[in-house]
Amino acid sequence: MAPHIGPLLVTVDLASAWVDRGDPIHLDGLLMEAVCRRMGRGSVSRLDDLTGRQDPQIPVLCPTALGVSCALTSSAEVVVPAAPAMIYQVKRRDLEDWDRLDGPVNVAAGPMRDRLERTSSTVAAGLRWYAWGNRGEVVDMLRMLWGPPSRPFGFVGSKRRAGAGEIIGWRVEEGSHPPERCLLRDGLAARHLPAAWVVSAARWRQGAWTSPYWHPQRQERVPWVGVQVDLRPEVHAVLTSITC
Repeated sequence: MAPHIGPLLVTVDLASAWVDRGDPIHLDGLLMEAVCRRMGRGSVSRLDDLTGRQDPQIPVLCPTALGVSCALTSSAEVVVPAAPAMIYQVKRRDLEDWDRLDGPVNVAAGPMRDRLERTSSTVAAGLRWYAWGNRGEVVDMLRMLWGPPSRPFGFVGSKRRAGAGEIIGWRVEEGSHPPERCLLRDGLAARHLPAAWVVSAARWRQGAWTSPYWHPQRQERVPWVGVQVDLRPEVHAVLTSITC
């Protein structure tokens, strides 16, 4: 029996400010990390060649249009109430970094010294992703990253190692949104989109639309999240043909 596929809402509740460095958090990237952990696959380095790499399957739909496949998952959207904030964090080296140094250093002066770093952030009730996939399998994958919903752990966003974006709860619920909502929000880009799928966009940037999003070989021209985007008719046709 084929697994049930339908609209999903993934939400995390936060106990600390969320730091956004300008690169959206895509749900399929999180799911890919969990799948790789389960399979025992080692982490990818920025120096690795991803040409011809076969990525493992994740429990969300990845429709193909114009010869390009993209996951039906939005990037993280802030759950209101939300407000801008400023946090202060002590910037210091980790113990494993000290072990790699050849000689002693002066931590009271110079580039190695600890310092107080001022960072822009957002205080929000949580973050939410829109997706189309199998709820049970998505829950299993996220449990590997964040622990059980009743006793969660972990962080989201930038500056995670400094305690920003602490997760105090998470859930995966059935939604009622159409597949296109995973890509667009009221005509605005809800995630990084392949350029081949876009007729026009109000603003473009260098980014990635497939995991691992941070790898140099994944960087291409993509619309900014939150700008007006027009998708090609072939993409609309594929999205409207998707049913539960």
